[in-house]
Amino acid sequence: MSLIQQALEKAEHSQALEGLSKPALLRPETPALKPIPLPVSARPSDLTKGIFIAVLIFISFTVIAFMVYILMGTQAKRSSPKKDRGQALLSRVEARVPLLPNLALHPTFVLTGITTSEGKPLALINDQVVGVGDRVGDKALVKEIQERRVILEFQGREIKLAL
Repeated sequence: MSLIQQALEKAEHSQALEGLSKPALLRPETPALKPIPLPVSARPSDLTKGIFIAVLIFISFTVIAFMVYILMGTQAKRSSPKKDRGQALLSRVEARVPLLPNLALHPTFVLTGITTSEGKPLALINDQVVGVGDRVGDKALVKEIQERRVILEFQGREIKLAL
């Protein structure tokens, strides 16, 4: 026989002599613990449980949204470097050339019609009949009258009016 078997037989023999069972020897007796009832105010209510679940769901969605934001941001940076360069170029161009002219500095010119009289081209601009070399309202000089458009010079710039 092995030493372990001999030790087990000896322990069983000593237990039998003392009248104790094997489980009682291995586990000391402890008095049974009675559950202590909690006062009603200390017990979690349905409202407390609901708030806890709502906060847990909110935190979960926040973490997921943050992860998606991070992933989408890194993909956008990798996938569109040309778009970034294009936006930078566009912003530089917009800074140099205003999209809307200053209306106080540039009056409005309206071309209503073009005709010829005795071989000389004439245009009707802002209800005024003008020819080449004439001024429209003492503001713009008529440089050229073509078949479908008129070219004016105003403050050193050319303005093209088309029908």
